[in-house]
Amino acid sequence: TLHRVSPVKGSRDRIIAVFSYYETKGVQFSDEENLGFYGRKAD
Repeated sequence: TLHRVSPVKGSRDRIIAVFSYYETKGVQFSDEENLGFYGRKAD
């Protein structure tokens, strides 16, 4: 990952937004790209 963050405390979920632009509609990361970008696969 790019950096480490503190654990989420309390009843709130952590929300991460990644803004990107791609000319083709509906493009998503593959499992391998998620692993490389976020450090884990999306559920």
